[in-house]
Amino acid sequence: MPDTVLIVLRLVALAVLAGVAWPALRMAASTAFRNRLGAHPGLPHLILAAIVGYAGVVLALAMAPLPLLAVAAAAALVVAGLAHWRARPDFGRRRGLPPGSLAATSLALVEDHRHLLDQARLHGPVFKIGRFGQKIVCVQGLERCNALLRRHGDDLVSGGLPFDRLIPGGFIRYMPPDRHARYRRLLAGALTPELVRAGRPLMAEEAALALAAMAGQSTATGIDPAPHLLRYTTRSMLRLFLGLGRDDPMLGKALALYPVIASANLSRRTRKRVSAALATLNGLFAEAIRRSASGSSPSLAAGLVAARTDAPDDPTLLGNLVYMIETGGRDTADLLLWVLKELADHPDQAAELGRTADPGLARRIVLETLRREQSEYVVRRVMRPITVEGYTVPAGWLLRFCVRESHRDPAVFADPERFDPDRFLGDPPRANAYAPFGLGVHTCLGRSLVLALATDFLTPLGGGHDWRVTADGPRVFGSFHWMPSRRFRLAFSSRAA
Repeated sequence: MPDTVLIVLRLVALAVLAGVAWPALRMAASTAFRNRLGAHPGLPHLILAAIVGYAGVVLALAMAPLPLLAVAAAAALVVAGLAHWRARPDFGRRRGLPPGSLAATSLALVEDHRHLLDQARLHGPVFKIGRFGQKIVCVQGLERCNALLRRHGDDLVSGGLPFDRLIPGGFIRYMPPDRHARYRRLLAGALTPELVRAGRPLMAEEAALALAAMAGQSTATGIDPAPHLLRYTTRSMLRLFLGLGRDDPMLGKALALYPVIASANLSRRTRKRVSAALATLNGLFAEAIRRSASGSSPSLAAGLVAARTDAPDDPTLLGNLVYMIETGGRDTADLLLWVLKELADHPDQAAELGRTADPGLARRIVLETLRREQSEYVVRRVMRPITVEGYTVPAGWLLRFCVRESHRDPAVFADPERFDPDRFLGDPPRANAYAPFGLGVHTCLGRSLVLALATDFLTPLGGGHDWRVTADGPRVFGSFHWMPSRRFRLAFSSRAA
């Protein structure tokens, strides 16, 4: 065979090997995919090792005899063909699987915020998707989701995120049923609506501090509001949980440690560093709980020690308190960032809030933002095969309850794409229509706290400050959910100043 033909055949085989890997390489290079990996220690390094390993194998095959290279290219084509076959929407119909593509390297879920809505319109309210190699059945419609949880609750388990392993008994959201019920009763008995009401002056004080800092640091090109919002929510929760004063040294110590243990950044920290920071925070929290027994300030810690005198010595409880503030503070700060983005996109609502500084309007704006953007999805792992509206969900698959997408059902919310806070005038929507704080027994413990934090920030914002957008861009997928653009910047000013 002429040398030219051999060279062409070798180049074709190498192109096949490179082309087969291209979808996986594109996925690994995606910013949204890398953001998603932030909460998974070790996984980015494993993926990098796999890429380098595959590249090494291809380079070695480039120097190998042509027959071996040809066999490798043929095997790669077979694997690619099987992946393409599994990605067909009709794949698994004979086994009772719902329609939808299981494409392992699809980035649609983190590149298109309307992807699941489009899939539901295409396939119906029950469909399957692939996410980075995971097999997921999605269910849309809160009434359908709640019925599934009631009927198959014993067949579904919560899958924990990596930070769950840092807490001896696990994080409450992912605990087994008996332990979850015990700790939920304890925490719910301490984090009461009465405690939240008693903490409103504290939140107002922290909101004033945050807004003053934002106005004081603002420039003509604007500021990134996200760090200020996170500081506000974290400080407020630390003070309410632990009974800390505005200038308590413990507050500054805790704030300095939270970036180290942040669940979205665990892949960028060593396990030793995170464990040391968490141990220090546990010690601070234990000290604050003991101190709260003789203190006069209402706090979550005082309620815990009143219910259980050994509360300061329970590492599971301490770890949960630490990460309740980390996850709750981050989610509430993200909610406020979405509120600012919605008001920037709907200046008529911002103007109305500025004219009235009405807490009722502020609360409705928060509720509408929750409906549109900041609603958690709920995921459970299927332990035994279950049936969902005639479709089979095999054991080991994930079941995703699409809360955010369910909030866009026109049969439930008229003109669902419109930002309309006044849709929350009157009686609150039913649980089968609106569930921004989750579903089933794992609903958010801090619902009243989140609404108070958001409303108590928004009311003085509208009543005493002006702001304008100086930079923006398309939304992005962060570590856990969709976020406004990282380029989003606002110029703030205080009317009093």
